[in-house]
Amino acid sequence: MFLSPRSLARARPSLQATASTVSASWRPASTSADAPKKRPSWSRATAAAAAFPEFFRSLHRHLSSQHPAEVPPISGPWRDQLHCSPSAECIEEIDYAPELGETTPFKPFAHRYPTPYRASSSSEPYWYSVKLGPAHIIVLSSYSGFGKYTPQFKWLEAELQRVDRGETPWLFIATHAPWYNSNNFHYMEGEPMRVQFEKMAVDARVDVVFAGHVHAYERSHRFSNVRYNITDGKCTPVPDRRAPVYITIGDGGNVEGLADELTWPQPAYSAFRESSFGHAVLDIKNRTHAYYAWYRNHDGNKVAADTMWFTNRYHMPNHDDSLAAAGGGATAYA
Repeated sequence: MFLSPRSLARARPSLQATASTVSASWRPASTSADAPKKRPSWSRATAAAAAFPEFFRSLHRHLSSQHPAEVPPISGPWRDQLHCSPSAECIEEIDYAPELGETTPFKPFAHRYPTPYRASSSSEPYWYSVKLGPAHIIVLSSYSGFGKYTPQFKWLEAELQRVDRGETPWLFIATHAPWYNSNNFHYMEGEPMRVQFEKMAVDARVDVVFAGHVHAYERSHRFSNVRYNITDGKCTPVPDRRAPVYITIGDGGNVEGLADELTWPQPAYSAFRESSFGHAVLDIKNRTHAYYAWYRNHDGNKVAADTMWFTNRYHMPNHDDSLAAAGGGATAYA
């Protein structure tokens, strides 16, 4: 929320009323049995909360952190004024809220993070491509339409045709929800996009697909699941040297903690996975080889926990040692 100095001056009495009312009503109980109990002025505070919901939510989070046993969840008139659904947590960041007149999806993102989408003939800033040295990087939007004949689908078809592996030998895709994920957190959320785009990625010899969303780390072998049709029943991922490696690298940090509910047994397509915060470095050596290393942040020292040599799917299509043992400091080829 952004307020001008004049607006802030007009708002200050209401904000102070809200702060003092909520602080008084949620102050930890006195140890004295005779201490007077302060009752909140609900009508005044609720009106201020309705006018300045972001301030109130911030205040609630602050008081909850200071007195977790004393501060109740937002309910009753507070929940109604702060646009909270009965069965969900209060909205923290509003991306789309028609009831508030916010009918433009991704408005905060679009105003804060400009993307070079027009340079790659994209119609929207949420899917686009960039060329960076020897790499052609395609960014897809998990939360925009991607069904057949949608703008994103048609753009990706055309963009893959524009890739020149002589000019940019390495081809990467980045998206938010992972297509292959063996963590119970956000399990299968990337499946619709995988079904729609995986064959296109395999046919284009994409080298790696990077994703986030899941706050943990995982790297796959080169597997694909593109054989399925309505009659043959073949719907199990199988080794495929043409396929990308899938890396979930959503482990940069999260206030809610790690995604630590891995599915068991570990799927055959999953080469290495760990519920740890970390970071990775991809070092492209030449048109055929790139060295990749993932570092576990809490080790204290820079020791690679998972490493791999990538071999280029376009220039070395028949080389695939990705099924070799990897992880725990070991190195694999793919």
